[in-house]
Amino acid sequence: MHPAPPISATAAPAPTLKKTGTKRSAPQGSPHVCNDCHRQYSRPEHLARHIQTHTLGKRFPCPVCGKAFARTDLLRRHTQNHQNNDGTKKRRTGSAAANTGRDDDLHAQFTDFLCGIMFESNDSESHSFDESTFPALNFCSDVSLELNEADYGLMDYLNLNLELPPDSQSLNSHEEAANLVKLRREMSSIWSNDDKRFATEAEENPWGSNQAHLDVGGDTDCSLSAMEESRKKLYTVFSDKVALSGRDGVLGLVLATCKNGEMVQKVSTTFPSLETMDGFVHMFLASHFCEVSNFIHFPTLKLKDQLPDWLATVVACGAVRTSAPTIQRFGFAVQNSVRVSIALKLENRGDITSHMGLLQSTVLLQDLGLWSGYRSKIVAAESYLSFPVSVLRSKNRYRRAAYPHVEVHADDEGQVLEEKWKTWYNRESWKRIVFHCYVRDAQWSIHCGTNPLMSYCELALPLPEPSELWLAKTATEWKRLYLKILADRPKRVPCLGDLMRDITVLTANLEYLDVQFTISIYLSTMWSLIHEYNQLSSVHGSRSFSNRNLAGSNSNTLLSERHQELYKELRTFRQLHVQWGAKVAMSPQQNMMLHLLMMHLHVCIEDINMFLGHGGEELMRQAYPSLKQWSESTEAREALWHAAQTLRYAKMFPPCTLRDFWVIALFQAGLTIWVYGIVTSASKRKQRQAVGGLRRSGSMASSRPVPRIPGRFMNEPLFLDGEDGTAVMRYLSMGQGQPLIRGPARGSKVEGSVQASPNDPRDCIDAVREILVSNYTDKMEQLPTLAMNLKLMMEHLSRVGARV
Repeated sequence: MHPAPPISATAAPAPTLKKTGTKRSAPQGSPHVCNDCHRQYSRPEHLARHIQTHTLGKRFPCPVCGKAFARTDLLRRHTQNHQNNDGTKKRRTGSAAANTGRDDDLHAQFTDFLCGIMFESNDSESHSFDESTFPALNFCSDVSLELNEADYGLMDYLNLNLELPPDSQSLNSHEEAANLVKLRREMSSIWSNDDKRFATEAEENPWGSNQAHLDVGGDTDCSLSAMEESRKKLYTVFSDKVALSGRDGVLGLVLATCKNGEMVQKVSTTFPSLETMDGFVHMFLASHFCEVSNFIHFPTLKLKDQLPDWLATVVACGAVRTSAPTIQRFGFAVQNSVRVSIALKLENRGDITSHMGLLQSTVLLQDLGLWSGYRSKIVAAESYLSFPVSVLRSKNRYRRAAYPHVEVHADDEGQVLEEKWKTWYNRESWKRIVFHCYVRDAQWSIHCGTNPLMSYCELALPLPEPSELWLAKTATEWKRLYLKILADRPKRVPCLGDLMRDITVLTANLEYLDVQFTISIYLSTMWSLIHEYNQLSSVHGSRSFSNRNLAGSNSNTLLSERHQELYKELRTFRQLHVQWGAKVAMSPQQNMMLHLLMMHLHVCIEDINMFLGHGGEELMRQAYPSLKQWSESTEAREALWHAAQTLRYAKMFPPCTLRDFWVIALFQAGLTIWVYGIVTSASKRKQRQAVGGLRRSGSMASSRPVPRIPGRFMNEPLFLDGEDGTAVMRYLSMGQGQPLIRGPARGSKVEGSVQASPNDPRDCIDAVREILVSNYTDKMEQLPTLAMNLKLMMEHLSRVGARV
């Protein structure tokens, strides 16, 4: 192959090439135009590739028919057409057969079958992957969040119809993804980032309006009903209501960000009523109360005492959790106003920790942005993720010294008891917001594959204390529970380091800690250790399923041992939880997180992302040999089982709670199963072609089939998303059995659910999509934006799987 000369947009045309046809006139200002033939291109690499055809000519001839091509990838696609009807390639003759080298063998590993699925067959020179992509699994929407005239009109509808029951069907406001004819374009569009759409999204003034009319009356009715339901559920724990002064404070904060008098007038006349705003607040508080990592102290929460920034943040979070796009846009507009307000307060005061409400608002705004599903909100939230982390670190909130022990005596009464209670819950509030940021940091790291911002080594603060104490309504009740639960507890509360050194410390302190929160903290730390292992494996080119790394040398023994230690640690924790019995039950979220971590230990998500085109066609080809080797190993069966268990616990989520990080965990599990099905189908196709060729050439005796462990359970069906048992152990250790996964249960009968084999990628990804959709169908709720984006992504993958 001749080396290509440096390419520039002004490269001189080759005099030997004969130009045909009429030159196309380039419009004035066109950025990438060929000086020879005046062809226009939207990307510089497309122009550079085109100029090569002028300067170098078609220098890659076909060894069969002699037709020449300008690029090697076009030649490879062309040679695929030189096949008989039985699928075997025509025999090469002469020097062509002798010149088949190692490079061709490597490309051959990316089978013809996969080329037909993952790439279009058109010999076009204008398609390529967009390298400027977001991290893996960052599926974002670029829909404008501006309020339009119809939205302002619906605000009045909201104020007048608060008590209306839901009697209309939810409308889906999301635009359907474009029907992409060729799969290569389809796979590329999944990961590509359209810079123009990203740059023009209105962020500075979300109260502006130039959008089309949007009819969401039915969704609005459903959202009003949901607000009433949330208020009733929360009433037993928190019954305070928003005061008129609170609404005025939020309105004033929002009006401060309006740029002109017309906008001020429009916002003032259509701003939600006091009752509607109170519904938004209770909708969010009901959701936050159910979170394991909640950090708002409900027994002492007085809405009238909160800063307008805090109240506006809670209103925004509640509005975004509704199913009506108009109300969601209102929530995001309020979020933008609060973000500007807090930034100004920080600039003037310089210390956000002077008021707990400001720090809580900052963390909640980040939570809202990170899991919003909108690109601009995600980028804005991610850009200042380190802010609360740095603030808490600078105030020594990661140190044990910031949380001295509070002594409680039986004779403590009156003001003394009130002061001790206040000291305790203030310190516990700081502790819980630290660990909330830590858990969220781990979740975002899993989502993006980036390094966590918080290190487990620096968290020396005590673990959260029992939730019964945290929810005590009065100082007297707190004292009674404290003396009952913590009377015999040692003064030194265990920290995260104690837990990681010996997990049995948790068993010895079950009564003295918030066990559910502590489990989430422990699993977040295990992710940090797994991520460190994955980074080292990536540097060394090592894989847990191979004795040799990607460079061909022996794998690092230390990495292999580390992999075994991490998996043993998680298995020990799982067995330890079984020993706790009904005394401490792990939630579906925690079980889902546990199996997701174990799945990450048995599959390289980076390889899967590259195989999907996240990085270009060449990286896709490089990832296939590794995934093929993985699919034939015990590691693949382990990964499939943990992925299926992740789906199992996803089906246990209460209605309308499969959102935020958990929908990403569901998608990662489904993606692992889907890739396994694609790769195994490609391998089987290649084996069938190879066997057919051997039979025709008469060399069948020299072939050596892969040995298979015999057994009478080879055809026994087993459900990977079911209970652990003997059949599962036979499958994991010897590969015996026919694995299946199930979709969501239909009604109350699990037997009525859809069943799919991991070897069928389309059915499997459809089952995963149904699990997501079924979590919202019963309540007639519209999917959250992030969940909707992933649902559309799975529809893309289903179309890919249909080609198998």
